[in-house]
Amino acid sequence: MGDFKALLDRWSAFFEVMPIPIPDADDIDIDDLKHLIFDTYHFYRKELADTQTVRRQELRLYKYISQMSLFFISDSVVDNAENATIADCLAGLCYVVEEGFDAGYGDKAMPLGLIRNTTAGGAEPEADMTTYESFEKSFDDNVRMLQEEYEME
Repeated sequence: MGDFKALLDRWSAFFEVMPIPIPDADDIDIDDLKHLIFDTYHFYRKELADTQTVRRQELRLYKYISQMSLFFISDSVVDNAENATIADCLAGLCYVVEEGFDAGYGDKAMPLGLIRNTTAGGAEPEADMTTYESFEKSFDDNVRMLQEEYEME
């Protein structure tokens, strides 16, 4: 239960410092958000391992994730590859909570790219959530891929 309360406090802190509507993605500490995404992934993975259901109380985390996801997929924010990758990560986190954690090729994978079109037969990218370092590498790889493929900054 301690993990849940700490995560809830961290998610709500993002919304306390940002006016709604959030005026600019520059107001968000991306490194903190990446750590929070990683920690939340593992919290839900652990919680869902036994019960396969999310407790009503734990849906409050999901509410924050989905609200942040909506912000990052808005046209006014997805103006660079880092913001687009955050949107990918948040959409992937929503997906694994909704659909389960057997979503990718790796043992601990989170799908990315769910909000953009992938050509038929193409595989969605995924983040390796085994360690924070592997997640950061996947994050950086996705940023580079978006920069190259979509000519984003």
